[in-house]
Amino acid sequence: MENSPLIIYDEEDVREGVNTCLKSLVGRFLTEKPIHANSLQNALAGIWCNPKGFKVEEVGDKTFHFLFAEEKDADRILVGSPWIFGNSWLSLKRWERGQQIDELNFLMVPMKMQIWGLPEKESFVKVKVRFDSSIPLEAGINVGSRSDGIPWVDFQYVRLPQLCYSCGLVGHDDDGCSRKQEGSNDKDEPPLGPWLRASQFGRKVLLTSHEENQNKQGKREARKANVSKELLEMLSMLSVNKESGPNSKVQNDEDREGRGEGTQWWNSNSVE
Repeated sequence: MENSPLIIYDEEDVREGVNTCLKSLVGRFLTEKPIHANSLQNALAGIWCNPKGFKVEEVGDKTFHFLFAEEKDADRILVGSPWIFGNSWLSLKRWERGQQIDELNFLMVPMKMQIWGLPEKESFVKVKVRFDSSIPLEAGINVGSRSDGIPWVDFQYVRLPQLCYSCGLVGHDDDGCSRKQEGSNDKDEPPLGPWLRASQFGRKVLLTSHEENQNKQGKREARKANVSKELLEMLSMLSVNKESGPNSKVQNDEDREGRGEGTQWWNSNSVE
């Protein structure tokens, strides 16, 4: 409209504001619990080793803008994403000029996991995955080839936040889970359990009792029986290239193109 008020910012002020925000991060807590903004400033300052000029601004539902005086602090903290605060994941993204916060995908988070039971592996393989936190965690998968068979391998996840063992989603626990299967009750044992959490420290592995292992094995057999023929057929066509060295990881073609050789990823959502 012709008579509408017009506000024009001074270019110097715009540059100053942009330079400040370029050293900042945007983050969202992936939880169904309430987040109290007034407690974040001091708590995160302690967790992040008191970065210089650190400030927190609430910009949406469980979404916050984290400002730093030095870019190196923002870089250091971004590398550690997702952080765990209050037993919940804090997913972080770099601030970019012109971006709309509500369009950012905070649900995809980097996560380390262990794959147990692969053929010719005495212990496990470490991988780093990009995980869609809006879908349930998997306890494992059948993988192999038609000639060598399709054995079951177990997944264990490093530094998991609050997790519902009934539905497999992060962000809430079993109590009051709205996604429990119909007909289940509190006395029914959930399909998942604490054994999803990686429990290796250094070179030592914490082992469960014989009885717990037997119970776990029974659950694995039940899950194997529920794997669809279509999935098994698709997995039988997959191949895994062996790499030499103790730090070998699984990598897909898409990530191989956009990343340096020092970082290798396996997209956990590449098999649907």
